[in-house]
Amino acid sequence: MANNDFIAYIGDPDIHDGHIINVEQRGQEARIRIEGGNGRHLTFEFHGVTWTKLHRAEGMMLYGLAEFQGDVPVRHFVFVNWDEEDEAFLEIEAEEFSIIE
Repeated sequence: MANNDFIAYIGDPDIHDGHIINVEQRGQEARIRIEGGNGRHLTFEFHGVTWTKLHRAEGMMLYGLAEFQGDVPVRHFVFVNWDEEDEAFLEIEAEEFSIIE
């Protein structure tokens, strides 16, 4: 993925310095539970999931949630690891997402 594919950081600012608690996927639906940097819990729901790539995502400390260009109507989401040397990652391609508190 080229850097010029970056669109923006999205979602709640509490993602920064938070960590992933749980990752669940069933078919084309995915739920990512996060404890934000301030201790508040957030759930990200992804609908129309076409692709998921993850490695040791649970427990990963987050810098943010970035969106990159995807093949319309699919959007490409990257949960950015705070520690650039850590192997943990989580990427999801989905048609839409929402945040639930």
